[in-house]
Amino acid sequence: MIWDILDRFPNVISFTFGAILNNNNAVVSPHHHFHLSTINLIGSPYYQITTSHFLVAIAKAVSDSHFPSLHDIRVWERKVKIDQAQIDLFASLGLTLEFTTRFHSRILKVRKIFFVPLLLH
Repeated sequence: MIWDILDRFPNVISFTFGAILNNNNAVVSPHHHFHLSTINLIGSPYYQITTSHFLVAIAKAVSDSHFPSLHDIRVWERKVKIDQAQIDLFASLGLTLEFTTRFHSRILKVRKIFFVPLLLH
C-alpha cells in the first residue's frame, strides 16, 4: 500500500506516487506526517477511478489532522479531467488541488530529451 511507503519516510516534504489499482480501498494509515507539504498524484489512464479514491483518502487524512502541513495536491494526467467538486472540497480544507498535464515537483524534474542523429561520412 502506498501509505505504508509514506510511513517509512516520516520527514518527507514532497511525496509523488502513481494511482494504481489494488484490491484495498485507499486508506491512510494513522501516522501523522508533520512535514508533508505537497502531494503529486500521477493518474493512470487505465485506472482513472483510483485517482478519485486517493483524493478522497487524502481529504480524509487532512480532516483527521494527519497531514497538518499539506497545502498543495497536484494530479498529473495525460488528459486533464477537472473535477470542480473535488477542487471545492480541498479549498474548504484550506488546500490547493490542481489538475494538470505538466508534472511539477520541487525535487523531481522532468526533462525532454531530444536525440539528434550523428551522420558520419
